Amino acid sequence: MKLKVLNLLLEAHRRNLIHGKDDVNKNKPLGERWLGLGTEPNYREAIADGYMKFVSYPSFKCMGWLHLTPKGEEIIHKFEALGIVLEDFNSFDFIARQKIGDYRKL
Repeated sequence: MKLKVLNLLLEAHRRNLIHGKDDVNKNKPLGERWLGLGTEPNYREAIADGYMKFVSYPSFKCMGWLHLTPKGEEIIHKFEALGIVLEDFNSFDFIARQKIGDYRKL
């Protein structure tokens, strides 16, 4: 896994920790929650590697919402198993990265 993709998946996990329990998302499966927001160039690698997909495909310079694919859901479940919680996202995600260890093995 590339570092840029790891960062996008960590952001998806952070969004899920914040918004996953609200009234809109709590009854939705993980793969149907809107956990990414950005342009196609920002998410190109995560999409190409099969971790995320656009909900509706935006034009090149417009932002759009993204869902996780089953492959992306697996990584989020690994983050949960590692015990990465919202408090771990302070200090540029340093604590979350320590818990992950070698991200290339995810």
